[in-house]
Amino acid sequence: MSEPARDTRFLRRTLTSLSGILIWAAHFGLVYGVQHVACREGAGWTGFVKPVIYLATVLAAALMGLVAAKARSWLAPDDPGAPDVSIFLRAVTHILLVLSLFGVLATTASAVLLPTCGALR
Repeated sequence: MSEPARDTRFLRRTLTSLSGILIWAAHFGLVYGVQHVACREGAGWTGFVKPVIYLATVLAAALMGLVAAKARSWLAPDDPGAPDVSIFLRAVTHILLVLSLFGVLATTASAVLLPTCGALR
């Protein structure tokens, strides 16, 4: 009975710790995927690219904020007498969230400031 609980805790801790990177990767794929499809389909599709990028950026930032706020409860120690792992994982989670937020903002800036389909024409 205890093995599934350990596996679940491990998975929860791993996904929580890496959530910033996973959110940034999803944002990156969505931004450039939408941009690629819109440029491939023609000029009529490029008008919705920037609103989708803005929406994806707001969603990514909100998810990162949620993870930052909930990290303490999601990474709570199993044994209250040994909180060292939980403290370390919270620190790593917050550091990765901040670094990933810079990645999200850089992706957004490059996609918004550069022409939508300029290099593909």
